[in-house]
Amino acid sequence: IGADNQELGLPGVRRVDPDPTTGKNELVDDRRGATTPNDYANQTGYYITTGLTQYLGHDVELIFDVGLRNKYQESFYEVYNDYIETLLSTLSITPRARLPYQLFGLSNDGIIGVDYYHSNYDSDRALNPSTIHTPYRRLSATQQSTAIYTQNTTQLGEATQLLLGLRI
Repeated sequence: IGADNQELGLPGVRRVDPDPTTGKNELVDDRRGATTPNDYANQTGYYITTGLTQYLGHDVELIFDVGLRNKYQESFYEVYNDYIETLLSTLSITPRARLPYQLFGLSNDGIIGVDYYHSNYDSDRALNPSTIHTPYRRLSATQQSTAIYTQNTTQLGEATQLLLGLRI
């Protein structure tokens, strides 16, 4: 389980003139100044992942993880009359099996699994925060991603391993 929160003020253009006669360098002379003091970008999010591990005998390990991640972002750019609210949600399901084994006298660790992700993206654009309920543009997208993979690690020596993998 985890969460985050970030609030950023966006300063806009900070002027730096390389001409030594003008001496203009707002990054040095006015570090806290801003040409767009009302612009901001905020982000909050959370995630939760849980799983189950089942051991079959002493060697085979079956692992099933499922997770949910939500990220909410809002930003405002006063000079463009642009307020944006975005929500990105992702569900992940990642089962896999792990099997340690011996081959030609060498220790091996094999893994085979599937990664499935389903994401929803919704973003509303309005002139300002008070008009977000009647946005001038609404964007929505869905994405699904599925991959099958296998990986094998062979212990060749005390400090040397050979790792081979394939992902489709």
